[in-house]
Amino acid sequence: MTRPSSPSRRPLPQCDLLLPNLHRSRVPVRLRRYLRGPRQIDAGVPVTDMMTIDDQIDCFTLLNERLLGSLASAFAILADFLAIVGVNGVMSFVETCCTRGIGIRLALGAPRGAAVGLILRDALLMVVAGVAVALPSVWASES
Repeated sequence: MTRPSSPSRRPLPQCDLLLPNLHRSRVPVRLRRYLRGPRQIDAGVPVTDMMTIDDQIDCFTLLNERLLGSLASAFAILADFLAIVGVNGVMSFVETCCTRGIGIRLALGAPRGAAVGLILRDALLMVVAGVAVALPSVWASES
């Protein structure tokens, strides 16, 4: 045999009350006026979790956009890190291949500045080639 549920055990109905756009400094004053209506209908219904429309839009509507922006930023930082590691690896490989030639030049009396110039010239050539490929690609994607 089941007992009928008492009124206090029944779930309370939920209702959203949309308020006009309120200036944040005047929210408490205006909310009292707007909450008189529901309380006149049923004074026993508790009013909780009050927020303005602006707060509701900021909290819930833009959540996906914020999450997507954060993920895109994280992946962009990861891509930058991988690009830096990749360029470092290529430069290391190129200089490893040229180590014997640089050693021979230094043994034959070439100044140290010439050897450093060879390495910096290769690095500058890579940077110029990267910029020459990247800038037109960026300009084309913006259009």
